[in-house]
Amino acid sequence: GLSGRLSESIGNLTFMTELDLSDNDIKASIPTELGKLSNLIYLRLSYNAFTGTAPEGLSEMKGLQLLQLQSNRITKMPTIPRLNDIIHGHSTFVADCGVPSAFDEALECDNCTMCCNAD
Repeated sequence: GLSGRLSESIGNLTFMTELDLSDNDIKASIPTELGKLSNLIYLRLSYNAFTGTAPEGLSEMKGLQLLQLQSNRITKMPTIPRLNDIIHGHSTFVADCGVPSAFDEALECDNCTMCCNAD
């Protein structure tokens, strides 16, 4: 699989409608430039090693229908009500605090839809 960091130049791929980089070893934070991908419908970044805050720009992606960020170390999510309202319950808006066995300390995440590390 892929490893390293996701480049800020990802924001130049504005024509892209689907991005699936799940199940890799991509580290660091999710670049804010990802919010420039206004044509994205499906975004899957689950099962990586992303850390920190998910970009606010995700909430401005009007066409986004599926967002999967589970099994990373995301500590804060932007509020994206249309994903929760339209298709919640079908694992379409999923973010959590990471795989419990992979990290020593549990995280708490604002606006995450599930947290497998919660007490």
